Amino acid sequence: MILVLIAWPTPEYNGTEFTWYDKAVHAVLFGVFSFLAFRALHYQKIRFFRSAFVAFLSGIAYSAVCEFIQRFVPGRTVSEYDFFAGALGSLVAVLILYIYEKNK
Repeated sequence: MILVLIAWPTPEYNGTEFTWYDKAVHAVLFGVFSFLAFRALHYQKIRFFRSAFVAFLSGIAYSAVCEFIQRFVPGRTVSEYDFFAGALGSLVAVLILYIYEKNK
C-alpha cells in the first residue's frame, strides 16, 4: 500500500516546494510499516531488540527504495527530506515500542 501511494503518478511537479504535510505523511507511513514489521517479527518469538533493529532497518531500506522508484514515476521527485522523514518515522516507532516495553 505504501508503494502504491508513493509511486502513484501525479501531474508534473518541479519539486521545489517543501511541505511539512508531505514529510509528516512519510514519517507516519514508514513508522506504521516499522511497527507492523516489529509486531510480525516479535510474534514469531524473535527477541525484542533483534525485532526492533530489523524493523528499523527495514523501514529505512524501504524508504530508500521508494525514493529510488520515484525517480522513474512521472510527476514524482526524489527527495532526501522524504527519505529522512521516513527514517525518522521508523526510529520514532521503534522508540515508542522500546518505551512501551520498558514500562510494561
